[in-house]
Amino acid sequence: MQLIRGLLLDFLILVFGVNNLIGGIQPILRIGEQHIWRYISLYAADDLRYHDGGLWADGVEVHLDRNGLVPINYISPEKVFQQNNFSLKTSIIRSRDKYGFKDVIDEGQVVIVLPEMYSGSATMVDSPFGKFPRGYVSIAIINSVLTKNWLQPLEQELPIFILVAFLALFGGYFLSSFPFLLFLFLVVAFIVLAGLVIFSYWGIIVPWLVASLQFMSTIFVYHLIRNREVEKRQSALSGLVPKEVLEKISRGGVQNFLRPVGRNVSIMFIDIVGFSLTTERLQPDEAFRSIKAELNAIIDKVHSLGGIIDKTLGDGLLCFFGYDLYGGESSQDHALHSMNAALEIQMMSYRRCLAAASDQPIYPLRIGINSGLVYIGDIGSAQRRDITMIGDEVNFAARLESACEPFKIMVGAETYSLIKKSDQHCYEMFNERFIKIKHHLELISAWEIDPFFDASEKLHQIRMKHKKYQGRAREDLRADIGKKLKFWSNIGLFTVCNMSSSGFAFMGDTFLARGVIVSLKLDGEANDELVGKGLSPFTVEIRWGEKQASHFVHGAKIVGFNDTQTTMLIATIRSILSES
Repeated sequence: MQLIRGLLLDFLILVFGVNNLIGGIQPILRIGEQHIWRYISLYAADDLRYHDGGLWADGVEVHLDRNGLVPINYISPEKVFQQNNFSLKTSIIRSRDKYGFKDVIDEGQVVIVLPEMYSGSATMVDSPFGKFPRGYVSIAIINSVLTKNWLQPLEQELPIFILVAFLALFGGYFLSSFPFLLFLFLVVAFIVLAGLVIFSYWGIIVPWLVASLQFMSTIFVYHLIRNREVEKRQSALSGLVPKEVLEKISRGGVQNFLRPVGRNVSIMFIDIVGFSLTTERLQPDEAFRSIKAELNAIIDKVHSLGGIIDKTLGDGLLCFFGYDLYGGESSQDHALHSMNAALEIQMMSYRRCLAAASDQPIYPLRIGINSGLVYIGDIGSAQRRDITMIGDEVNFAARLESACEPFKIMVGAETYSLIKKSDQHCYEMFNERFIKIKHHLELISAWEIDPFFDASEKLHQIRMKHKKYQGRAREDLRADIGKKLKFWSNIGLFTVCNMSSSGFAFMGDTFLARGVIVSLKLDGEANDELVGKGLSPFTVEIRWGEKQASHFVHGAKIVGFNDTQTTMLIATIRSILSES
């Protein structure tokens, strides 16, 4: 019980503070120019002196606070009132009746005479135990002189405040919500208990209340700043990463996902085919509503399969697989994951297109995937985060997408190699095609994935529906020429299947990708007539291609000529055919 009372006393003193209650006492008072006077209670000391800049009472240093005051080591009122207390009237009566005080005062005891202790004119002061006459302070000082038990203000408070601030920042930086709250409780409890124990056993006044408030205020300010950063981060990444990843990033420190890193990932470009032509038939709000629904469906599918959205591109988007923004770890199966995601996205697109009414827009997709080293980081500002990828592999992924055909997927050689290692794919879906990229003279190998390799009628059905919606169901009339004509090129020999007013369909042994430019000339002497008219060699651009048995058929459009030259070329070739 005594220990509890003692701790309660210490708690009250530390909470209210000695200086806040009575301001401490001035040990020495200056009276005029020539005289000083010590505080009355300090006369209880046989030897009181200043030495080495400090005050000493009977050989014990009396510690002063920063204001030069002596902190009062209060005594419990119960202990004071348990002693023999006599008023002035009682003392006079005892003296008059010759009782004296021998029966209540033993040799060696200290007698304190306090004037006006409980008179109506006594000055009352606040203490941890309520209001008491000022003489109560004198009793506490005399007790400290006799017991040599003085309170000691902590001389170096700054290291404590620095340590508390460090603990606050450490907890806020590294700990999530529940561990952090537990950490907050434990640190505050430790500061309070440490302050009480140090005060109780060593008489050192530790500013635990200030330290606790500083700890909690530092935490508050840090979390305010961090919450603002989290809100900015969530705003920047909302819709770009899966919800569970966004929650991890929000709970984690801000240091991880913002650092630029180099990682091997699989980059995926997704493009909506013919979006501009489709939206010409829609009102602005309808166009935005339909494209938003399409992109949101694709984004949800990418997120569900572990992908990260880099950015939306109006009529498409860029995403990647294989890197965890929160943990910073790379997946070794990113190529397989990206292919499976692309297959699911194309099948989802097929179902959406098939379910669309005749007057609703249809959005076929082209998907290009490339795997390789890219740099991932934030190129935005403090107001706007922009997590993106940079590198040649990103550019090549874009080229693969542009070389792809609707409802299909084009992957680079590295992606194909990684998929083969997984041994979890169907070889019949893959066809090697060759694409043209900038700054390369030779064609580059790529691999087309056909989700409809075993259901070509489905692909034909949805293609015709798309063409009908766009008003392109009737194309240029094509004349079958019975494979009588052959073209030579630097790629090889092609046999012409049919021709129209703007191009040709020809068959060869090399499977060319969409967008490849081929320089052609007629086989044999027939080419001399074209040369004489300045029409040979001529160039065509591959628009589509498909596999037929062991050969590959391509549709190509004449490019590089004006309308007059194109008409002349087609007419000359037809004339040559009619003469053969």
